[in-house]
Amino acid sequence: MVDVSGGPFRNSLPCSVTRPSRDKPKDAMFPAGNYKYEDLVPDLEWLYDECHNRCMIDGMAWAGEVLWGLPDEWKAQYRLRSDPLGAIQTLVYDRLVGFAWSLIQKREFHRAAFYLKKISKPNPEVTFLYYWARYLACENNRLETESESINRENREKERYVDEDLPVMLNELIEIRNKEGDNMDVFLLYLLGKVQVSMRQLPEATRTLKKVVQRERRLWPAWMELVQTIDSPNELSAVELQGNYWMTNWFRADALYRFQLHKTAGNFYQFLINKGLGQLHHLIAPLASCKARQQEHDHAMDLFEIIRSEDPYRIHFMDLYSDSLYVRGHKVKLCQLSQQLYKTHKYTFEVCCIVANYYSLRREHDKAIAFMQRAIRMNPLAASPWVLVGHEFMEVKNSSAACLAYRKATEVDPHDSRGWYGLGQLYDIMKMHSYSLEYYKRAHRCKPDDSRMLVALGNVYEALNRLQEAKNTYMKAYQVGDIEGTALIRMARVCERNNEKDEAAAAYEQYVVEYANIEYVEHMSLCLKYLANYYLNKADVPRARQYAERCTEFEPSQEEGKKLLAQINDLMNKEGEEGVRKMLKTACSTAIEEEPRSDTEMMEEHEAETDAESNDGDDEMEDSSPDQEESPEGSVPQQEQNDPDESSEL
Repeated sequence: MVDVSGGPFRNSLPCSVTRPSRDKPKDAMFPAGNYKYEDLVPDLEWLYDECHNRCMIDGMAWAGEVLWGLPDEWKAQYRLRSDPLGAIQTLVYDRLVGFAWSLIQKREFHRAAFYLKKISKPNPEVTFLYYWARYLACENNRLETESESINRENREKERYVDEDLPVMLNELIEIRNKEGDNMDVFLLYLLGKVQVSMRQLPEATRTLKKVVQRERRLWPAWMELVQTIDSPNELSAVELQGNYWMTNWFRADALYRFQLHKTAGNFYQFLINKGLGQLHHLIAPLASCKARQQEHDHAMDLFEIIRSEDPYRIHFMDLYSDSLYVRGHKVKLCQLSQQLYKTHKYTFEVCCIVANYYSLRREHDKAIAFMQRAIRMNPLAASPWVLVGHEFMEVKNSSAACLAYRKATEVDPHDSRGWYGLGQLYDIMKMHSYSLEYYKRAHRCKPDDSRMLVALGNVYEALNRLQEAKNTYMKAYQVGDIEGTALIRMARVCERNNEKDEAAAAYEQYVVEYANIEYVEHMSLCLKYLANYYLNKADVPRARQYAERCTEFEPSQEEGKKLLAQINDLMNKEGEEGVRKMLKTACSTAIEEEPRSDTEMMEEHEAETDAESNDGDDEMEDSSPDQEESPEGSVPQQEQNDPDESSEL
């Protein structure tokens, strides 16, 4: 037996296939030592009180949940706010304020703004409540407008902007110009949110950066800033540097948004290791990062930890259902959908979970119905648009799928799934130029995902751009081949280019790397090629080894037996040295015969045709006297046909 563990792969291919080492986070971003009580609790208490007084429910809920999830020994050092009606008495100096606060909680935003406007000499908190109610009213109108189901009438509809938003923007800018740096930081934060809604992202980014510079404890500003930055490079801006704990959390969320799930997971893991391992707000996004890296088993383990400690939590549970769907765990997905459907029937996450369950059961019409319900509840999330696009593809509704994928790219242009879906759609329709462009956009969103590169390589092959396809497959292998097909595809391209040595090197590397993974079809293909390749190279031991391995797999079993019989016959007749000499002679003879171009072959064919026609003419001239003397009845029947009939034929 010949050792082929290394193979000629690295020496045969023109470029290196060494995979890059895993990125290690910089030490400056991950200081030593765990967090302490005084690092977090005062900030969280302040944030909870201020958000509560201003009816900022999301910020208050986030601070409250983080406080609750802190280590037990910290809980004795503070008291958790649990009486909103009592806490609001610190704010109320007029009964109208308390009434307006309750109206906001009941989602009667226009009424709340109407009554708050009646208060004379409002303090900063009342002023914020007034504009906050108006802003929530605008957002509610937008959600109701954009939550319509997919149809062709909505295809060209522009992004909805409430008529009160420009008015409110001008009023807030006027307050900022008047008060300058003395403007209430919460009101400045609201100005940033209005600018985001108006799609004035550069202005919103500058405003929100000023907010976190003035008050770094204001977590809602960090969350909004995640949605406004254009690229991960902005995370290294001077004003965002430092080791403040919210800054690291912000970095993790921002990296997650830009599909850099590996690095984002490092940040989440860092925060967990710093003493925050009990926070589900960190475990859930870490699990999501693992799922996006196709580590679904690890992701499911993390999600199950959350489920065991908080069984009624729905945040991120739609992503848990995605992992269950990918792994085909129909029973667990059924249990998850039934349990949460009882308690959170009309929520975005549960609709996605139920849709995944029906999709796994191949009931695509029901899956589409629940996905559309999820879109109505949260039209600003890209995931349901992508998933409903997949479902439309399953039922062969290409036009609706195209609309869904395009909407996903509008909602979140940094999400690669929408672009990838469009690429697949046009690839199926054999419109390769379009699919190439969309696959490129998907690759730009997620450059470390080999699936995007493999898809690009397929399109390059379809366009007969074989060298680009080969380079793309090589890169897919280098970044970490998720599906395990990059080497196979690259070898096939090498075969098409008649690069036999490089094809053999790629096949051999595949055999070595995936020896413990049973890809029967791929392994059979590799072994058959390698057995024939080494037999033609007169390397009898290796040819025999690969031929014997061919017999281990059903698709290549017959081919392996034939090759072994051929090798044995040659060995019996000529011996090993004779076989080698014979094969080498055959190879050298084949090499000495220079391949001719298509032009030369065409010219030779034309010359042969002319020679044959000349010979025919000579024969006719020689036989013409005999034909003249022959009787008319001996003339061939074909020549006696009517001219009109022959012309019709």
